[in-house]
Amino acid sequence: MRRILTLLVAFVVLGACSSDDDDAAPSTRAQDESGDPDAYVEATASVLREDSQGMDFELDRRQATCFATELVDIVGVDALTEARITPDELAVAETLADLDVDLPDDVATSLAGAIVDCDLVEPIEAALSGAFAGEFGVALSPDAEACLADRLDDQAVAEGYAATFVDGSTGQIQVLLGTTAGRCPEVVTTIILALSPGMTPETQACVRAYIEANGQLVAAAFAAPNTDDPEFQQFVVQLATACPEAAGA
Repeated sequence: MRRILTLLVAFVVLGACSSDDDDAAPSTRAQDESGDPDAYVEATASVLREDSQGMDFELDRRQATCFATELVDIVGVDALTEARITPDELAVAETLADLDVDLPDDVATSLAGAIVDCDLVEPIEAALSGAFAGEFGVALSPDAEACLADRLDDQAVAEGYAATFVDGSTGQIQVLLGTTAGRCPEVVTTIILALSPGMTPETQACVRAYIEANGQLVAAAFAAPNTDDPEFQQFVVQLATACPEAAGA
């Protein structure tokens, strides 16, 4: 599950994120312990904790073991053994879809439940809030980060993060973050002003006022997957109309 933690704090970067060690052959000990639930849990929990250390999202032993236990139970030791997936191979898999194993139909729903049950939602939200602005190269104030974290829907976060575990998709998280950012005027204003440093104080005040007065439009624009989507273009056009100097800044 190594790549998943990297996706969490840099969710729009979809390249290979595993270390060179990911391609190493599984240890003999792990191969011998295939079929042992504790071996799968131990290996997965160890990797989750190791890779989260030093990141904005850090798991303690209880959280890592809780989620690893639920993950192994959801996928099934019998299914893992039948597919000849060793504990080490499960632990360093980029996604569950990369494993040659039959997954239950409700795997995403079950994983979302595990994320909630193991108290992962709050640290995930804190890490996502910090990483979101980082993708734009700006730093948010503590109040702005708190706004993002507070307004994120816990269940939606769990479901979106579960989707990344299943197949690496980040669409749900992207839409959720964009929509939530649009509900935090300070976040949107900070990003826009940072990307247009030439604005006069008057233009900055105009932009700030426009964003505060058009929450739904801003939320739809930031939830759009691409800048050429109609929702985003509508936001750009209307902002330029309301604050003409902003268009040339």
